[in-house]
Amino acid sequence: MQAALKEILTSKRSNKDESREDRDQEKENSQPQKKVVLVNRLESPKKWQKIIKIEDGEVVKVWAVADPVLQFLERLSPEERSCQIFAIEEEGEREERVVPDIAHLRVVPAVINGIGEEEVLLDSGSQIVSMTKKVAATNKVSWNPSLSIQMQSANGSLFRTCRLARNIPFTLGGVIVLLQVHVMDVAPYTVLLG
Repeated sequence: MQAALKEILTSKRSNKDESREDRDQEKENSQPQKKVVLVNRLESPKKWQKIIKIEDGEVVKVWAVADPVLQFLERLSPEERSCQIFAIEEEGEREERVVPDIAHLRVVPAVINGIGEEEVLLDSGSQIVSMTKKVAATNKVSWNPSLSIQMQSANGSLFRTCRLARNIPFTLGGVIVLLQVHVMDVAPYTVLLG
């Protein structure tokens, strides 16, 4: 009799454990998987000319450049958008490269938002434009709180950008370009122009 009771109790318990495992598995399968997207492999951003009025009332023709991350996200459903992690390079590339390749980096002066001149790091290996929160505040750059992306740094840690600043005028060598800028809490640079 004890053996029969033990058998009944044990089988109920294992059925409960199995159904709990099944529910956990279903829950895991129903949640979208995180996907790493390499920013340096995104489609080139769209560019167009626009006519704007600058501070002194002069009308000028400028170039506007879309953000490649936004272009990519526009094609996805809202559920898929929340699962993207943006990174600059692949795992294998990081391990192979001991010394960072800085041959493609250049620093140029740029007037941001018509307010202040900053040293801008040109990086042909990146497709996004970003700046630190401090530089954004100094140059009175406001950002849209509705879009923040999750980024993966070169050391593999994950962080969120503060948000996206849209159509920020950058004057480079007398040419005004409207750029979409990802604002970061901290970065190893002040402004990165990819």
